Amino acid sequence: MKKYSLRILLLALSLSGTLILAAIIVRISMNPKAASLEPAFSEEEPPSLIQRELDSAIRELTLGQIEYNPPLKMKQYREERIEVRISQSLNEDLTRGLKGRGIPNIENIPVSSSMKATLSGDDFKIRAYSETVQPVLSAGFTQWEWSVTPQRVGKKTLHLSIAAVFKTKYGEMAKSYPVMDKTIIVAVSFPPLETILKYVGIIIGIIGGLIGIIKALKAIKRKREPIGAGADT
Repeated sequence: MKKYSLRILLLALSLSGTLILAAIIVRISMNPKAASLEPAFSEEEPPSLIQRELDSAIRELTLGQIEYNPPLKMKQYREERIEVRISQSLNEDLTRGLKGRGIPNIENIPVSSSMKATLSGDDFKIRAYSETVQPVLSAGFTQWEWSVTPQRVGKKTLHLSIAAVFKTKYGEMAKSYPVMDKTIIVAVSFPPLETILKYVGIIIGIIGGLIGIIKALKAIKRKREPIGAGADT
């Protein structure tokens, strides 16, 4: 009797061990991290790491200065030059050698080692002479230039946007952080008389050329007509 009781007890223990092992296997299959001996802390997602890196870079921005010189009065179809200069130094002279006729504006802004500058306006023809994103060294300044030609008369808007650019280590090439956003109102008047006369002269020249071509075609047509073709029979 004792032998049967011992066998039953061993069988029960074996069955219990099998059930426990099966439960462990099921738990591991549903949650692979459960098999690790390390604490089950949640891993931080890359976007969160990128944001942490950007927040740190923004806090470390130093105060520098910017110069921008858009003319507040322009003539329609007359090209103007607008320049932006950015320096990490507050003592740098940003006004020497400017080409544009607009009055230079100087402001303090946060500056990084790489900056982005864009100029836009629906009523202007704008051509950039420099890269949008450029490095800004610890000494001297970095310059952006645009050719700006108003296309319409009236009060028109230019938009100047400046941003600090940061490189990240998590698959993103670069992120930008706006540091200045300017809306510039420009009063655009009709072009000067010499410009109007210039365009009138071009138009008259085109019309004269067309008239000359028409006369030449008529002369060629008359030469090809047989003699007496228009005479009465």
